[in-house]
Amino acid sequence: MINIDFDNLDENQSNLYNKIFRINKKNYEIFLKKNLIQDNFFFLSNFLSKDIYSNLSYIGYCQIVFVEDQMLLNKKKIKITISNYYLYKNIKLNFKNNNRLKIICKNYLTTKLILYFKIIFKFFFLINFIFWQLLNRSNKRAKKIKKNFLINLYDTTFTYSVFKKNIFVDRYYENKLFKYKINYLCPENLLFKKTSSCVDILSRKKINCLYRFDFLNFSDYLISLKKVIFTKFLSKTKLNKKDIKYLIFHDNLNNICNFNFFVGLLNFFFFANLKDHNIKISNIYHKFENQSAGKGFVLGSKNFFPKTNIIGICDYFINYHFAFSRVPLKYEVNKKLVPKKNILVNKRYLQSFKNHYKNFKIKFNSFRYKKYRFIKFEKINHVKKKLNINVFLPIQKNESIKIINQIITLKNLKKH
Repeated sequence: MINIDFDNLDENQSNLYNKIFRINKKNYEIFLKKNLIQDNFFFLSNFLSKDIYSNLSYIGYCQIVFVEDQMLLNKKKIKITISNYYLYKNIKLNFKNNNRLKIICKNYLTTKLILYFKIIFKFFFLINFIFWQLLNRSNKRAKKIKKNFLINLYDTTFTYSVFKKNIFVDRYYENKLFKYKINYLCPENLLFKKTSSCVDILSRKKINCLYRFDFLNFSDYLISLKKVIFTKFLSKTKLNKKDIKYLIFHDNLNNICNFNFFVGLLNFFFFANLKDHNIKISNIYHKFENQSAGKGFVLGSKNFFPKTNIIGICDYFINYHFAFSRVPLKYEVNKKLVPKKNILVNKRYLQSFKNHYKNFKIKFNSFRYKKYRFIKFEKINHVKKKLNINVFLPIQKNESIKIINQIITLKNLKKH
């Protein structure tokens, strides 16, 4: 019997699964395009962002293809172990009455029910977010933004980590940039109850900030909340003749009260209100990740400030073959969800980034990694001695832990 544990594939299985993952992305993108409806806000939905961290439809589809390939490679019976109810039902559905397969779900009830509890949790998370945004809103501060000259907006995110020991250090830009009267940080605020004290720190340091919550009205939050609760769903359930209805059911429910989607809607209304306040903008520097929140930011800026220069900053090291959600699709560009001018970390990302749309205007620079420019790229074919290797860890704690554990595992192997 062959054992397939999707949480712990062996080397050969991982290589096959990786190959399937890489070559089927186009099919998935075509599938999503078939689900499109003529509604600008629908384009901000989380499932259209191709986010494989929270959506299951593409992962589950690849698992179906993987099992089919395993069955063709040999005639033995196969035991499949999986830890998610919806992925489990997806495989059961596509291989029903197949006597060669034994399919086990490790967390059947937990993963089935947690999706519903998450919707409730996300709803109260949004209410909490709205409360602190409205509590810290200041008309007086909004009126201080100069209306008689053009300003530059720099998109960023405020989290607790950038205000350690009452000292502000932005994750992306140098503080001195915002001592000039035309440059303004424009943060997505994730500070909640610490917002007021952090705003005071920035005020004392005389760092220019244009806070989005200062320009958002109660009605904007109410409309956005309604749209993420009563959201439109994906309607198609067949991908290349594979039935993925359980996965679509999961991804549709996962879009309800989705925070990324909610912020994208708020960003759209933010730019509408900036226009009403007669704020004049010369340049917008957007932290481009091609996710729902960012799409709303770009859509709003292009709709209400069509003559403003919008530049996407793709200031991250990434494997585009895996995180293909970051690669813009042509219809996303045409729907004004993506900046046409972008800055990439280096030229190695150019081909993947322009895969679907060739007319991007690309530059290569980095706001974020200037201090690491001394590190040279070197291909290592054979290790003859010990080397010091810099490992850049992702911002997600759980992903960093996995990488560190893998490094420890390699260290303990004799051949390494």
